[in-house]
Amino acid sequence: MLPRLGNVLYWGGCVLTGLVLVGGLLMFGDMGNADTTFYAVLTVFAAVLIWLVGRAAKYVLAGN
Repeated sequence: MLPRLGNVLYWGGCVLTGLVLVGGLLMFGDMGNADTTFYAVLTVFAAVLIWLVGRAAKYVLAGN
């Protein structure tokens, strides 16, 4: 049961990562000024952090 939960959390994290990346980069896609560049980088950082949390859940619960 726990390995399946780990896989579900991982895939949920992957989907959420994709949504954050697409939504954030569409919202801050104009890289013309320093503020939008900062927020775009922050969006990518948040997406990577979400993915890592999902990956850690898979590692802990599924063991791979």
